[in-house]
Amino acid sequence: MKKLNKKGSLLLVSTIILYIIILLSTGFALVCSSEINDTRRYYHSTAAFWLAEAGANMYMKDPTMLDNTPSRQITYGNGTIYLSKDDSRPAFRSIYSTGTYGGTQRKIRITYLAGVPEVYKNVLSTSGNVSINGDRTTAVFNGQALVSGEVNGSSENADVFFENIAKSPDNSFTSLNFNNSQNFDDRSLENFTNNMGQMVSGYPPDQVLHVQDNNYTLSADSVDGKQIVYVDGNVTINSNLLVKSGQNVTIIASGTVTFNQSGDQAPNSQLNIIAWGGYNETVSAPSTYRGLIYTHGVATFDNIKYPSVTNGGVIADGGVVLGEIWSTKIFNYADMTTNDLYPPGFEQLTGASTSTVAVKPIAWKEIGR
Repeated sequence: MKKLNKKGSLLLVSTIILYIIILLSTGFALVCSSEINDTRRYYHSTAAFWLAEAGANMYMKDPTMLDNTPSRQITYGNGTIYLSKDDSRPAFRSIYSTGTYGGTQRKIRITYLAGVPEVYKNVLSTSGNVSINGDRTTAVFNGQALVSGEVNGSSENADVFFENIAKSPDNSFTSLNFNNSQNFDDRSLENFTNNMGQMVSGYPPDQVLHVQDNNYTLSADSVDGKQIVYVDGNVTINSNLLVKSGQNVTIIASGTVTFNQSGDQAPNSQLNIIAWGGYNETVSAPSTYRGLIYTHGVATFDNIKYPSVTNGGVIADGGVVLGEIWSTKIFNYADMTTNDLYPPGFEQLTGASTSTVAVKPIAWKEIGR
């Protein structure tokens, strides 16, 4: 009986020892597996980082590689490099380089000092003509006016003063196109609506009003709390009083915008306009306006019956028409960029007129890790 007990004890001890060995082996295997996984993750992360670095260096070596496209993907070995640019801040250009390897991503941002496109620096920029054709036309342009066409008029009673007017043979300095346009002349309505749609989708939904209406009349309710009002059609604005103090909103229309100005706009506010089809302005009461106006068509100022002041800039691809201006219309240049940002909706409208970017970046930072 004692002998049996001794054998039983030996069996129990052996079992315990075997169990301990198994536990130690399992633990060792887990530790090894964990270390292998950690090593693999470190390897993937390091490879992704150096891919991101390689992308940044590629751009620094050839800054023209993103001139005609906002982004580019490059396959490099078993990984990829994704390069993109951000020109939404007029004073800066940011280049993002994302390296991906084994499902791991690392991202680097390099920042360059960049000049504001020349077209944004003028009280008036047009690729067409400035036509003065009212029986009585009185207007003053304070600031630089850059005109690719001619200034002509048929009125004997015209009194139009330009503080500084210059002729530009290059339309890229007097017009706008989209950053991703392969061709400066590729400014079709379809291209416009595609780009505007993509741009608007990047804004918080509660700050955008998208309207499908051939003839939409803007109201104070429609712009309240908005940064973008995007209309598939024509827009009419009947007052300068629609925006609140400090508000910065842009009206975008695939058709025309007709602005019947009256009253003084709220202080420190901006009412910017992007009108593909054309811009028409009348004045039915003394008024002041502040904002940036861009149209791919013609900007027409007619039936200006009372004193009116525009602070900002006018960009008209198709030219400018100065019609009946019975009381003086004053255009004052004002910089419409705020905190190094373009007005809402204008961030993609820089195009070929972007001024030179510094040769060397001013900042390097890894982000999004």
